[in-house]
Amino acid sequence: MTDSNIKENNNQKRKTNGDSESIIENKKLKTEAKEVSSNETNNNNNEEEIHKEREKRPFENLEISDYEPLFHSKRELCKVCDKTFKNFCYNCLEVFDSVKKYIPQVKLPLPLDILKHNLELNSKSTALHAKLLAPNDVTIYTSEKMPEYENPDRVLLLFPGDDAIPVSQVDPKKYDRVLVIDGTWYQAKILIREPFLQKLQKVTFTQQHTTEFWRFQNLGDSHLATIEAIYYFYQEYEKYCLKADEKLIKSMDNLLYFYAFQWEVIQRHYKSGKSKKGISKRLHNHDTYIRN
Repeated sequence: MTDSNIKENNNQKRKTNGDSESIIENKKLKTEAKEVSSNETNNNNNEEEIHKEREKRPFENLEISDYEPLFHSKRELCKVCDKTFKNFCYNCLEVFDSVKKYIPQVKLPLPLDILKHNLELNSKSTALHAKLLAPNDVTIYTSEKMPEYENPDRVLLLFPGDDAIPVSQVDPKKYDRVLVIDGTWYQAKILIREPFLQKLQKVTFTQQHTTEFWRFQNLGDSHLATIEAIYYFYQEYEKYCLKADEKLIKSMDNLLYFYAFQWEVIQRHYKSGKSKKGISKRLHNHDTYIRN
């Protein structure tokens, strides 16, 4: 064999070896790519599962006191107005003695005023829960008896608008209290025209929040029940304005005590096979409201 033939054979061997190495390397890259893709798929699936689980039990990760005893309570006669209710009087806003020991008390970092439209029924108002849970920090007004503020520039108004600032930009030294309007969105838009409300600094949420309200409404999931709005305001106020620790922030969770209880009442009632009137058509994220 000549030297040229030997060189040619060696070159062919090197080429073959090089091709083999290239094929092996490509296989490794494809395998690694598949593993990465598989991991990403698994992560996405895990995130979806977590999201679905949250969807099923929206209050599960909140530190809300045990409301199970409320399921076993009976209707009682209010000693003041002589009307019968379960757990508390909707008219007098007094918790009955039989369940009082189970009801948590919340200390609000900023006093709360609730301006309730006079056509909003007490039995449908979630804002009244705040008065039951933080009685020393909450004052209820009606559209027939408006609050009067000596220093309106020191009062926040929780209401969206172009002139509203996010909670994260609120200077806690400048404000003494916050006012929340309670009523339907239509009623709220009527009340907001009141001249004295125009003097207040509007504030809105820093983050996006969605409702868990069980009554049908066609305004979208970003329109919250009043107690949800109150809860998210104080949660953000503690976090952004007061730089509070996690324990204080979580202490606001009990503002949803009665709300979470009512949510669970609806769930159990629906699943029991009893009347579904007024609830069955309510949708949540393109799904039925009741969680399986």
